[in-house]
Amino acid sequence: MAIKGFVPPSKPLQDILLAHEGESIIIVGLPHSGKTTLGRKIEALTKRVRRDTDEVVTMFSGWHPHEIIERNGMRGFRRKETFALKWCLEHPTKAVISTGGGIVESKASRTLIKKSGAIVIWLDTPLEIIADRLASHPQFDAATIAETAKKRNPWYQQLATYRVT
Repeated sequence: MAIKGFVPPSKPLQDILLAHEGESIIIVGLPHSGKTTLGRKIEALTKRVRRDTDEVVTMFSGWHPHEIIERNGMRGFRRKETFALKWCLEHPTKAVISTGGGIVESKASRTLIKKSGAIVIWLDTPLEIIADRLASHPQFDAATIAETAKKRNPWYQQLATYRVT
């Protein structure tokens, strides 16, 4: 349950990792916020196995997420993404899991994250940085990114154990 006005504490990454050595970590945040990169960094610094829900979706379906969305729509993709998250949480138990930015839009995925017992890191990258990263993607602009953040940030905040900026 979210506490109104609660913002998860921001801590240096190394402090988070030291405080939670034996636990799985789930990374959430907006698209192109750096979740996969952070997952790789945590994998290199710890003995956790890295998983990425988008990679697991591709592994099981043989299709890239954007292909699934084109063929099955967003609802079909979200079902596959939730399956991938469940699989990541079960294989192995001590992992760092990078999620797709929209995973929080699925109530089933939010429930899995809450019940997992994992440490949840909200990678809260400034919108200007994300906009720069997405400059070559015509379907994204600053207004779209801001609108997406407004919609998803409350869910990220609700799930987060820590917020990394």
